[in-house]
Amino acid sequence: MQGVGYMAGPALGSALYMALCFLLNLAQALVLPSVEQEVNKQSSINLLNIPGVIVLFFQVTIYKTIVEATYSGASNYLSFTFQTSPSTLGIVYSVWSAGYLLVCPLVPLLVNKGFIYSPILIAWVIAAPLYMLAGPSPLLEFLFNGQKYFLLTVITITISIFLAGIQLIPSFQAAINLAAVNGHEKDSMQTYGAVTGTLNSAIALGSLIGPVFGGAITQVSDFTWTLTSLAGFSLPVVTVISVYLLSMKLLKLPLKPIVGEDVKIENGEKEKLLSESTDEE
Repeated sequence: MQGVGYMAGPALGSALYMALCFLLNLAQALVLPSVEQEVNKQSSINLLNIPGVIVLFFQVTIYKTIVEATYSGASNYLSFTFQTSPSTLGIVYSVWSAGYLLVCPLVPLLVNKGFIYSPILIAWVIAAPLYMLAGPSPLLEFLFNGQKYFLLTVITITISIFLAGIQLIPSFQAAINLAAVNGHEKDSMQTYGAVTGTLNSAIALGSLIGPVFGGAITQVSDFTWTLTSLAGFSLPVVTVISVYLLSMKLLKLPLKPIVGEDVKIENGEKEKLLSESTDEE
């Protein structure tokens, strides 16, 4: 019984912690918009009422589910399949973390140039074959004849971790743009807080689902099938994002504030102030 407690304790504690983080972040996303005094009624629109934010919430949840499922199962797979030593595992995980750390500062350069949805879609399309090769997948038996390769697994997962930053970071700017288009104040701490709370709740939800999903698939079959199923997650994500972007284009709805309109509004407000001051004189 004591052994069962040792096994169940960390898993239960982790699940409760992730669930609490998810609930707190979701509460932050729902409550924050109404904390400040409303300048107008539209400034308190719930972000989750915006279809595009729901798409981003879904995308970030799947992203984090895949990352956590990979991280939680890769160590056992490498240890038992290739007899990898703990020191080597530490180096591998350090390389994965360092890669993510190096990629993240570069992604905002793309975002600042206006590339938001295209990097996300490209990253998801590339990630699918990488996860198929990482095992490699049993579906690729005809290519590998049951052979498994340590370097192939490490390199493919390393590249997929690099892509993870591209899948996540642009989502924040995309959500901020959609919030501004739908009535939230632009460049407002209120808006930034709502976006951060919403997407962080998606990250917490993915962190909760990932290890459970990965562990369940691995227990029933093995980690190669877990990686195969994770590759399959790319299809619904790419489909949902593509359909959303296509529908927005067909309906001629903006994905971000139009700069020209902002300038026009500002000029109009200045003219109004000038006319009022002239009338007073």
